[in-house]
Amino acid sequence: MNHIISIKLFVFFFFSFERDNFGKIEVHDLVENGRNIPVTNENKKEYVEKICYAKMAQDIKEQIQQFLSGFNELIPTNIISIFDSMELELMISGLPDIDSKAFFLIIIN
Repeated sequence: MNHIISIKLFVFFFFSFERDNFGKIEVHDLVENGRNIPVTNENKKEYVEKICYAKMAQDIKEQIQQFLSGFNELIPTNIISIFDSMELELMISGLPDIDSKAFFLIIIN
C-alpha cells in the first residue's frame, strides 16, 4: 500500500542577501532595512533588479577595477577610447564564424 504525503515547502526571500567575505558571512541589505522586507508578488520585480545588480555589478566591482587597471597598463585608455564595446569585442574575440566542415571532421574523428 502506497501512501503519498504532500509537504508544502515555503521559501521566503527578503530584500537582503548573504555574502561570504573570506569565511565571514555578512548580510547586505538591497534597500534600507531590507532584511526585514519580504519579497512579495507585488515587489518581486524590484527584488530581481536589485539582487541582479548587486551580484553582477557591485560584488565584482573591485575585480573589474583591477582588471581594467591591468588592461590599461597594456593598452592606454586614450588609445582604445575611440572604439565602442562591439568593436572592442570584435578585435579581442574575432568573428564568431564556425567552419561547419571542420567542426564535423573533429566530431567524427
